[in-house]
Amino acid sequence: MASHTNTLARFLLNQWRNTQGIAQHLYDNPLDEKKLRAARQALSRLREAVKHERWPIEVPAGKALVLDERWGRKAEGSGSEKCFRLRILDRQESPVARRDGANYVQLWFQPNSWSGWIVPGFATLERDRCISHKNLYTAHRGPDNWLNVASNEVYREVNAAAGDAAYGELYGPAANGWAGSGDLVYIGLGTGSGFADMRVLRELLEENKSRCIRAVVLDFSPVLLSVAVANIYQGFQEQVRSGRLNVIPILGDLERPEEWAQLLPSIEAGTSLVVGMFGNTIGHLQYRERQTLGRILDGLDDWARRHRAPRWSHENSRFLLGISIQRKEGAPHGRDSVTVQRWLNFVADPLRDLLETAEGEYEAVALGHTDWERVEGRNSIAQLRHRHRGRSGEVMGRVWHEELPYKPSDGITGVVQRYFFAFERSLDLDAKQVFSRHHLSEAFWQHLENLTAHFDAGLDQVVLCEVTQFNLKTFRPALRRMGVIHGDSQVYKAKVGNTEPYAVLAFARN
Repeated sequence: MASHTNTLARFLLNQWRNTQGIAQHLYDNPLDEKKLRAARQALSRLREAVKHERWPIEVPAGKALVLDERWGRKAEGSGSEKCFRLRILDRQESPVARRDGANYVQLWFQPNSWSGWIVPGFATLERDRCISHKNLYTAHRGPDNWLNVASNEVYREVNAAAGDAAYGELYGPAANGWAGSGDLVYIGLGTGSGFADMRVLRELLEENKSRCIRAVVLDFSPVLLSVAVANIYQGFQEQVRSGRLNVIPILGDLERPEEWAQLLPSIEAGTSLVVGMFGNTIGHLQYRERQTLGRILDGLDDWARRHRAPRWSHENSRFLLGISIQRKEGAPHGRDSVTVQRWLNFVADPLRDLLETAEGEYEAVALGHTDWERVEGRNSIAQLRHRHRGRSGEVMGRVWHEELPYKPSDGITGVVQRYFFAFERSLDLDAKQVFSRHHLSEAFWQHLENLTAHFDAGLDQVVLCEVTQFNLKTFRPALRRMGVIHGDSQVYKAKVGNTEPYAVLAFARN
């Protein structure tokens, strides 16, 4: 075990390698699932060794080992895969995140809190019978599933709407010179692939070709953050090399501005600000939209106050917010088999991760549109089936979709697109079996060792995903009630065929 950890450490030192390459180096060809699993276990042991400073290789005095992880495109060009690299850095006993020009991800929480998502996820599943929307973007498959979903036509128009909004705010009737001619900071919240942010950055760079822009990109998922940074660097190579664009990545949760706002760069009087929050990130928040937006705006004002800069208002800033619009037959999974399977992978894979005690124990199988079963306003769109140990094809339960009215207390209306899983067979899950299947360190889950999750057939359900699609007629007045300036000319809609499924709303505080 120790020799494999040492060999792996030397193999990864200053070089990016994927799991296939690691397995080949440690165990030789031909590769099989057993060797790939052993390679993942070797990575887990290396991660633990680095965390507890049990160095697998010699490290000079005053130095430390860091294990980096990122998501990259596969060599053959289809899909993506996780890669790993080991680096030796100067030790910092009290790490302080760099404020400007970071060339890697700034962390405000430890990486192990991310890699151990399966533990709190399982505890929540057992207690609340739901999966957090943040867990959709975790684990091995989640980020890739999201990138597949975001590759469809709607998201191409979503990205275009972000660029239209930036252009309209720079040159349209509400412009009034708010962008100035000096320093400008762009903050992308929940960047995903980064393509929508790139549209905005392109407009900002074109508007004033003598200006330098600092682009802060923030995401909860380290995988998606890596993808966004890579896409921005690739799309703006010339501007990055010339110093016109400085990229500052932050790994953080947009719902906790009191933490990530501490990592924002220094500013001074005369600085302008653009904030972008695209996709339908806000549609995940479920009755916390105005509260979260208010806390983000307050956090940004605190940032300006710390640097003795003017508060952000319509005179020096713009917030570009993307929302999904309520429409007839507007369920995110669509109707054709390809889009249904993409969406199904996205919402069902976290459930598989939490239920499986063996690799590939279950498979989610989409039903053809003609086979959807409709019961009390709900559609059964997929099945979760066994495929191991003589139980192949045995149905564990069904994935259902329903549309619910959205009626919070503050007057915003719309619909909630809700996906849930209903058990058709009873199941008892031992926590230790689930955590061991993910090769998690025992230190992560010792306190939950005796936890058992029980699910009753025909009774228990698990909420997989809830996405709100808003009514523009009620969402826009809600913005104004927050004390922001927002007009009719500041609505930028995306069009797909004869529908308008999405809009970017531009606004700023009074």
